[in-house]
Parts: sequence; C-alpha cells; structure tokens
Amino acid sequence: MTLDKQTMIRRILIVLVSAALPAVMWSVPMNPGVGMLLSLVGFFIATRDCSVAMAWRLGLLYGIVLYGISLSWLWEIFSSMSVLLWLMLALFHGVIAGLTTWARRHVTNVMIFIPGSAALWTAIEYYRSEWFMLRFPWMTPGTSMGPLWLHSVLGVYGVTFMMVTLALLIVFTKRNTVKIFLSLLLFSLFLVRPFYHPEEERDDWKIPVLAIQRENCDFTSYLEDTRASDFRDGVILWPEYSTCSDIRATMVFQPEPLTGVEILRRIAEQRNVTFIVGAISPSGQGIPWNEAIVIDRRGEIGTHYKNRPVHFMKDGIPGKTQNPIMTQWGYVGSPICFDNDYTEVPLRFAQNGAEVFLVPSLDAEPWTRRQHLQHGELFRLRAVETGRWYVVCATSGLSQTIRPDGVRVQELPLMEDQIMETKAYRRQGKTPYVLWGWMFPWLCCAGAIVFLCFVIRSAWNNTVRLPATPKEG
Repeated sequence: MTLDKQTMIRRILIVLVSAALPAVMWSVPMNPGVGMLLSLVGFFIATRDCSVAMAWRLGLLYGIVLYGISLSWLWEIFSSMSVLLWLMLALFHGVIAGLTTWARRHVTNVMIFIPGSAALWTAIEYYRSEWFMLRFPWMTPGTSMGPLWLHSVLGVYGVTFMMVTLALLIVFTKRNTVKIFLSLLLFSLFLVRPFYHPEEERDDWKIPVLAIQRENCDFTSYLEDTRASDFRDGVILWPEYSTCSDIRATMVFQPEPLTGVEILRRIAEQRNVTFIVGAISPSGQGIPWNEAIVIDRRGEIGTHYKNRPVHFMKDGIPGKTQNPIMTQWGYVGSPICFDNDYTEVPLRFAQNGAEVFLVPSLDAEPWTRRQHLQHGELFRLRAVETGRWYVVCATSGLSQTIRPDGVRVQELPLMEDQIMETKAYRRQGKTPYVLWGWMFPWLCCAGAIVFLCFVIRSAWNNTVRLPATPKEG
C-alpha cells in the first residue's frame, strides 16, 4: 500500500510521540505504567494498513527513539558504540512491526490475529531479553507497570502479553460490548498490586542484615567498616567487586600470615555473623571468576559464580549453577547484580529452595543516577516473581530492602558511602510463577510458531490459484 506524504508524516509523528512517552518517563525515572499502554496503541496505529517494508522502518524508528532516550546513559559507558547497541535493540521492534503488518494482511479473523500477534511479540521479546547474544531485558512492556500481582503468576512476559493484547484489542477491533468488556477486564489486571500479609513473617525467621555501600574495590576498606560497626547475630553483605584480590590467598602477614577468608572467619566466630562477599578469584582462563563467597565461623561454606556477566566487559566466566547455600539463617540465594536482570537465575534459585535473596551488586558512579534507579526497579520484579525478600548491596546504589510484594522498605542514598542495617525474612512457599508460570513465555514461543505457520498457509492460499480443470469433450 502506497501512502501519501501527509499520511506518512502523520505516522512518523505518531511513532516519535509513542516511543518518546515511555522513554522520557523511564529517564525521569519513573515507571511508564499506562504511558506504555498508550505507546503500544500508537505503535500499532502507526504501522496499521501500510506496506511491510514501511512498517519495518516505522518499527525500527520506534525502537531507536525508545532506547536512544531511555538508555542514553549507555553513552557514558560505551561512547559512540552505544549507537550500535541502540540500533541492535531497535531491530527487534522493526521485525515485530513488519511481521504484525504482514500477518494482518492474511488473517482477517481478529480472534486469531490478536492472540497470535501478542504471542509473537512476547516470543520475540523473550528471545531478545533472555537468549540473544546481546540479551538485555530492560525497557519492556512487562517491566513498565511496576510490581503487579500478575507478575507473581505469569512473570514479566505474561504482563507483556496482556499489555500487547489490550493494545491490539483497542486498535484492531470495532467498538462493541465485547471489546469494551475484554479491554476493561485486561486493564483491571494491571490495577491489582501484589498482596502482602505481615502476619506471615515469623520472628524466628527474621534475618538481621548489615549492607555496606562503598564505591571502592578494596578489601581493607570494607573490613574497616565492618570492624567499626557493632553489628552481630546476622548477615554482613558486601557488594560485588568489594575486593579485586583473591581472598583465599594470603592478604595479611603481620602479626601472622592470614588469608582474607580466615580474617572474616574469625570475625564471624566472634560476632556470630555470616559474610556474603562479592569477590573475584583466578580461573586460569585469563578472565577471573566473579563470585559471591559465603563465610561463617567454619570458614568458606559456599559460593555462587555470576551466571550473566555484563556484555563487553571482563566481568567473569559465566557460572552454570543456581544453588542456594545453607547457612544458620536458612537457605540463602546470592545471584550477583546482572543475574537479577533476567528471570531465569532467580527463578532457578527459588525452585532449588532459596528462602531469601541477599545480593551483591555493582553500579558504578559514572553510570549516572538514571541507570542506578532503572536497574533498581528490576530487583522489585524479581522479588514479586519469586515471592522472596531481597536485600541488595550495591557499590554506589541502589542498596535496598524489598518485600515479597515488591515494596521497597529501606534504601540508601545514591552515590554515598553508607551502611544500611536492615532485616529480611525467610519464606518457603512458592508463587504460581515459580511453580508453573515460568512456562508462559515458552508457550508464547510455541504459539508464535503455530501462528506464523497459519499466516504462511493463509498467504499461500491467497496467492496461489490452481487452473480450472478443463471439461471433457
């Protein structure tokens, strides 16, 4: 379909406004909420009834504006290379727009087109966020609403599916009672916040935690802060990269040779505490292990290797396990920083019995306040999905304590060296998401494949015409 110049300009303006709305809100930063829903509506209005090539270009433009604004802080880390990163992320929106427009040409039944297209969007988003080489799960419809009850059932990708379905209903169906009813029903799901029952917190399952926020990769500095406090009977949490030396090696020679582990073990014995230390250790492969080491009066009792190192950085060799560590305070999961940006790592921890999450993290001060706050929101979603308390200790923030309903109950100011004395509680029940809701994006992937096969068959039937059989005689 050829569009006149005025129509084309109007569609471009719709795309620019639709992409900029949630992007600016994320940059403030604040959760876009309904702003993301309006953005999706604008996305489908702009790409409706045009050629596949034009839809692809409009979708690409949408992605460039969305990520170029909301992730503008990437420039502080990667400089001009960030433009390539924005473009790579934007390509997926171009693919979604092109496929959706192509599918609409050949699928006239909206009751097939809408769930099929929503499954397609969710499947592409899931691949981009969790499996693509540049997997990056920030700035999606599923993360835009803040913590919802729906996150504890279907996770962020379930929320994405519901939001895209609602936007498609608004754009591609006629105004009638059924449409209004379905739209209101779906929208009502976004108003239900997670439930929290304080009476479920048992005093004997309370875990006192001391989190030390400091922008300093130095064992001695964190050790001095620990010794200066009078904290005891709990967990002392140091951030990721709190030491750039191997604490299993000798670190102090006077008055006797001691390893870092032994120094902390002695403090743990004196104060009845358990340490969780973000550290590195040699791997023999050129890149070190990035790990969270757990130490108590017995010495080192376990470690977790970071599963999701940050792209383009020597952030450690990817770990392969997600096993909680049994401490005197219960089964503790310590996924490190970027591990919590994705659904899979905390999910596996919860399925394997983690009762609480105590997380070392690193967000460097030059990465800007926007980046710190955007990153901090993802931990709230993981808390709701897993139904667990989270205590996050970051180098320059956001260090925070989060309830299982995603409510942030305590935090430290950004970019300041401070100590947070807080508490968390063990939990043993499993959310619907942990039990079965995690399968939803996989079902969307299967549904997207079936939908695309249906579209291909419909396109074939619409283009191929067999010649009539000639009459005999």
